Amino acid sequence: MQITCKAGFNPQWTLTDDKIIIGSKEIELSSIKRINMNMEPTILTGGVIQLALANDKYVTLAYTFNQKAQGKEALEYIKSYIGLKKDIR
Repeated sequence: MQITCKAGFNPQWTLTDDKIIIGSKEIELSSIKRINMNMEPTILTGGVIQLALANDKYVTLAYTFNQKAQGKEALEYIKSYIGLKKDIR
């Protein structure tokens, strides 16, 4: 899996099989506690996925309206990954 998105002044991010890369920063999917917000994309605003991490920090992944298919795929992948992680523990 490799999904890359960028919206406006927000940094580019890439979702791989087990992590999210934002610039030079890597976030392991295993450190995600929950998804706090998913703002559906509109032509004016684009879309947003906000993740709560294990260290009580938040990461916002933004994508444009034209990238809504990639944003939805990324959201579903992260949701399923979190679900699988919780089932294992």
